[in-house]
Amino acid sequence: MTHHNTPNTSNRNTPNTSHAKQMDQSLYANERTHWKQQFEKEPYYESGRTFSDYDPAYRVGAEARERYAGKRFEQIESDLQNDWEQAKGSARIGWDKAKQAVRAAWDRIEHARPGDSGVKSRN
Repeated sequence: MTHHNTPNTSNRNTPNTSHAKQMDQSLYANERTHWKQQFEKEPYYESGRTFSDYDPAYRVGAEARERYAGKRFEQIESDLQNDWEQAKGSARIGWDKAKQAVRAAWDRIEHARPGDSGVKSRN
């Protein structure tokens, strides 16, 4: 049997990941503009670091609010660290600083969409 490198568009059981990725990019585009202007004012910012050091962390935090909807930050922190490790690329900050940036982006999305994550729940 010969296999060709043509995408199989007939399989309806496969999620449309390119559509989801476009939505993620669209969601993060607005957030990225904010963080690009804000990152040097954040308490975790280290002098000499560039936006590209923090950008992957902001993206992880913003996208995580959608991906882990209904969860509290503390419940998925290890997942977020794994997401950071996969996304960090050439970023020159460790998880200790990235975690703070991820949390800042997470919280910013939560404030834009209050109540959808249970973050402020007293349960």
